[in-house]
Amino acid sequence: MRVNEWLRCFLVAIAVGLGATGCGDDTYCDAGDLSQALADAQPGDAVVVGACTVRGSFTLPAGVQLHGQDRASSRIVAAGGVALRVDATSGQTQVADLSVESDQAGALVVQGGGDARLERIDVVAHRGLGLGAGGLAKLDLVDVGVHGPVTAENADDWPADASDSSVATRGIVLSSVTDAQLERVDVSGFAQVGVLLSKSHTRWTGGGTHDTLGAGLMVVGGDADLVTVELATTLQGARLLPAYAGVFAEGASIESSSLVVRDSSALGLLHLGGTARHVALTASGNGDAAVRAQGMASFELSGAGTELADNQVAALVVMDSSKVTVASAVIRGTKMGKAAVGANGSPEIGDGIQLVRSSEIALQDTTLKDNGRVGVLLEVSGTDVASAGVTFSGVSVNGGSTQLGAIAEGDAGVIAPGSGWDEGIERLGSTADNDAKVTSPLEELGIVGPEYLPAPLAALP
Repeated sequence: MRVNEWLRCFLVAIAVGLGATGCGDDTYCDAGDLSQALADAQPGDAVVVGACTVRGSFTLPAGVQLHGQDRASSRIVAAGGVALRVDATSGQTQVADLSVESDQAGALVVQGGGDARLERIDVVAHRGLGLGAGGLAKLDLVDVGVHGPVTAENADDWPADASDSSVATRGIVLSSVTDAQLERVDVSGFAQVGVLLSKSHTRWTGGGTHDTLGAGLMVVGGDADLVTVELATTLQGARLLPAYAGVFAEGASIESSSLVVRDSSALGLLHLGGTARHVALTASGNGDAAVRAQGMASFELSGAGTELADNQVAALVVMDSSKVTVASAVIRGTKMGKAAVGANGSPEIGDGIQLVRSSEIALQDTTLKDNGRVGVLLEVSGTDVASAGVTFSGVSVNGGSTQLGAIAEGDAGVIAPGSGWDEGIERLGSTADNDAKVTSPLEELGIVGPEYLPAPLAALP
């Protein structure tokens, strides 16, 4: 500790009592001294921030550890530019027990080809990016909170074309990270996207996103494994584009276990190509389809605990895909509504499952109940369900009043129920009688085009 820092701590200690200042032999509360300590540090060294607020912009050298007392009392705050840049070009560089805040450009940026570990930190961004990392061989984020100013209460106040200069737009951006491990990471309050994973390989366990405009999570290329993550309350605000709890694009490969998707203003999950396997997914209260998938090489929704309930428009829509499996699912209470995108001229619908122009489909041990329009709507090319490789086993559809159970359509129109294609489906309630009266094809949804997708930047400041 330098002389002026020692003198400051000594005088404060006299005033408030020894031990109350957060100062010690190796702690820093002065911006100039902290900058110098970081510049002098060598790989393996630790630099410690006291229980204080240090104002300025700082760079952490590769292989050095930067620690605070705890994230409630040790704060780095920048009035302009990035608050903390982490050089992770070699070795393992660590940040722990700090709060990092910035009102311009971004709060915390990690770059380089080495390893970095960020643990027990809070990041607060008022404009631009919260936390970004690019090009790393390995990144660990453990017990990390990243927060911006957007809330459900003020969502309509932010401009539809929100930019980095006006508001915090992106919570976490990971770009080309070879091995990213996220544990108990919570993100909220951003105007474009909560978490953007671009061409990275990520496992995320615990935590999630909430109160974000645009998209809660975007995965562009690469792969992601989501375990007990919650994507909640994605907001539309004044934006013209719909809200998405999760968007997976450019061939992203997605696996999830006990993923929760709830209360999006519009869509839940949107898969655009690639592969997906969701085990024990729960999706509820979304203002549009809970899950949409198109152009998939394979898609699976399975596992005990899988439930899509009380969503609007549709619970599950799979289009132009192959190797589709739905097993051990409960799909119920889909409400009537008009799709925000890909409506295809259709009126209000409320469908449990739509399977459109897809092949190698297996629907197994699945219960569909009280879905507003129809439990299962199947559209195949040609006139033969079997030739599309569609099989049903242990499927029940239940509904009352005018609700339909299971309807199949081909090039020649409606394929009669009871003609063999629906073996393995049990119709309960009014569905058998209602299905027998259907003579005209039902409208299905269209594809979601790229013009309807959010496009946050992956570039780091």
